[in-house]
Amino acid sequence: MLTGGGSLRPVGGVVRRMPVARLVVPAVAALFAFVFLGIPALAQRPDTPGKGGLTRQQVEATFLGGVPAAEAIEANGSVHRLADLRVEAGNDIGPRAAMERFVLAVLQAELERKRAWLDDAAYGAAYDTYSERYDNTPFTVKVIATKFKGYPDLETFQRRWRVFESFRRTLPADALGEAALADEAKQSRDLLVGNGVEIEWWLHGAAVQDDGRLDFAAAEAAAATTLAKLRAGEKVIDPVIVHSHNGEASPVLYNPMQQLFGEGEYMALLREPAAAAVMRAKQGELVGPLRAPKGVLVVRVGKRTEVDRAIDLKNEATRELVRQLREHRLFLAFVDAVFAKAVLRLPRR
Repeated sequence: MLTGGGSLRPVGGVVRRMPVARLVVPAVAALFAFVFLGIPALAQRPDTPGKGGLTRQQVEATFLGGVPAAEAIEANGSVHRLADLRVEAGNDIGPRAAMERFVLAVLQAELERKRAWLDDAAYGAAYDTYSERYDNTPFTVKVIATKFKGYPDLETFQRRWRVFESFRRTLPADALGEAALADEAKQSRDLLVGNGVEIEWWLHGAAVQDDGRLDFAAAEAAAATTLAKLRAGEKVIDPVIVHSHNGEASPVLYNPMQQLFGEGEYMALLREPAAAAVMRAKQGELVGPLRAPKGVLVVRVGKRTEVDRAIDLKNEATRELVRQLREHRLFLAFVDAVFAKAVLRLPRR
């Protein structure tokens, strides 16, 4: 039986050429990539307007950095002190983990309102069934979650999974019907067939501040300067900017690109990965500034490689992969919808 499944309520300038192996992506390999590295590039995921206050991305900035520090954040009338969210079992769990606790609490409240929240018994049975397929192999759920998806520990993954599974069970049958799967296959084509791009990128690191948050405001300003110089045809050489060029010999696929940028499923709950924006960009386009987990990116998209291969939804492995991709896309749409209607404010002092 699992643990950690209780209530979620919170009380330098040298160009580096990193090798990126081109993956063979038949359906089984693509399923492996999904399980280990998370969701594919989404359609544009704009910020959601908040009712009477903060947007989704402003909530993220409040926790992680980029806006002035706050003592508390109010969600639908409930006030959550950030200092309390950052402490678990007497330890400071850091800004991102604190944000995760807050976001999951907001989502749990909505699922409880809809009477869709899995109780402990239902959750335990569902998780045991889910984990059984992995925990009898070297790639246990803990290994996958912590080594490949970016979760800090198994318990954090379990908490997120409980919210996801509670939501997944609310989906109507046609949400995963033939038309929906065909649409998903089209939207996720880059991942499914192995399309890739050549990229040159500049990462402007966000310095850690005294409160543990990152100085994204300074990093975004530096990235904006880099973007302006590149658009003017200037070279950008700065020892504090990480500069790399990948995909010249073999294109960079979506999931390896996330690895290059330090991204993963854990980081993509409120903001789409920078890699998603890059995969949507046209050849020759400069993209940015794009916030990544540890800084802000500017990316030049080079040659695009398109694989001419049909996606066979009659293939069992392919169909299962596409179904999982659709479920995750719908889950993120649920997150956005909840935050779009939530009343999120910084309480007045």
